[in-house]
Amino acid sequence: MTQKQTLCAKDADRFGLLRVARRIASFRREKRGVAAVEFAMIAPFMIALWLGSIELSQGVSADRKVAHAASALADLITQQTNLTGDEMDDIMDATQAIISPFDPDNLTIRVAGIQIDSDGATEVRWSEARNGTAPAQGGTYAIPDALLIPNSFLVVANLSYMHTPAVAHAISGSIELSDAFFLRPRRSEEITYNP
Repeated sequence: MTQKQTLCAKDADRFGLLRVARRIASFRREKRGVAAVEFAMIAPFMIALWLGSIELSQGVSADRKVAHAASALADLITQQTNLTGDEMDDIMDATQAIISPFDPDNLTIRVAGIQIDSDGATEVRWSEARNGTAPAQGGTYAIPDALLIPNSFLVVANLSYMHTPAVAHAISGSIELSDAFFLRPRRSEEITYNP
C-alpha cells in the first residue's frame, strides 16, 4: 500500500466513512430482522382479510335467516283456513324468533292475501305488517306472470332486514336483505283474515 492510499484510508476512517461502509455491508448479510419486517408489512392485509371474511359470513347468515323466515311465514299462514288477529300476531312472533340471534327490530314483515280474478287481475283481500306499512286492501299487487293463475288465491310473505356490519363505519353502513315467498292455500280455496 502506498503512502497516498494509506493517507486516504486514514482520512476516511477519521470521518467514520469506513465504519459506515462496514455497517452497511453487515446489514446486507444480516437475516435476523427479516421476519419482523415481513410480518409488519403483511399483518394489516391479513387482519383486513380476516375481518372481511367474518363480515361476509355474518351477512350470508343474515340473508339465509331472512329467506328461512319468509318461507316459514308463508308456510304457517297457508296451513290455515281463516286467521284471527291473535293468530297472526303469534305467527309474526314466530317469524321474528327465526331471525335470532340478529336483531328482530330491524326486520320488516309484510303479508297479504291476494285474489286473482278470471282476467289475471290482482286484488289485495287482506294484509298485515309489522315494523312497516301493509299493502293497501283493495289495491293491486305485482305478482310474477308465472304465478298469475286465473281464479286463484295467493299468500305473499315479504320480509326485509337491515343488516349493519360491525365495521359499518368504515364501509357503507347498513345493507338491506329481503326475500318474498308466494304460496297457495293448502286447506281451502281462500284464506280469510279477521284482525
